[in-house]
Amino acid sequence: MKVFVSNDPELDDVASAWAIRTFNPEADGARFVPQPNDWDGTGMSADDLALKLAAGGRGITRPRPSDAPASSYFREIVERHASPCDRDALGDLIAYVEAPPTSHAEAEVLPDGSRSLVVAVLWAVSLDRVLSDLKASHRDNAGRIYEVMCHCFDGLLSLGLAVSAMR
Repeated sequence: MKVFVSNDPELDDVASAWAIRTFNPEADGARFVPQPNDWDGTGMSADDLALKLAAGGRGITRPRPSDAPASSYFREIVERHASPCDRDALGDLIAYVEAPPTSHAEAEVLPDGSRSLVVAVLWAVSLDRVLSDLKASHRDNAGRIYEVMCHCFDGLLSLGLAVSAMR
C-alpha cells in the first residue's frame, strides 16, 4: 500500500501521515509517496490513500465551512483510528500540531507555573524547527522527511503513554 502525501509537508501533514500508518491497520508499513498538491491521482490503486490531496476526487480531503472550528487532519485520524489510551497520550501533541507555529514557544504553563512533561519536551524539541531543518536539508526527498518525522512521532507517542501511565 502507498500513502500519497504532499511533497511540501507541513506539521499537520507529517503528523497525519504518521497517524495513518500507525493507527490504521490497512496502512501498516505503507510507503509514503510525495506528490504535488495539485496531483490528479494518476497511478493510485484502489488500496492506496491520498492524504490531503484531491487526487482526482479520491483523496482524503474535507471541505470546511468558514465558521467551523479549526481542527487538524491529525486530530481526526487519531480520533477515528487510535485507541482511547493512545488518544489520551497524544492530547498534548494534537494541541501542539493545531496551535499556530508562533505560539509553540509559549507552551502551555500549568497552574503551578510549570509545564507538563509532554509540553516541555514538545517545546524543547520544536517540531517546527526539526521539520524546517529537514526540508532545508532534503529539498528533493520529501519521502525521507516523512520517514524521519515518523520516528519523532513514535518517540512522542511513547513519551505520552509513559506520562499517561504515571497519572
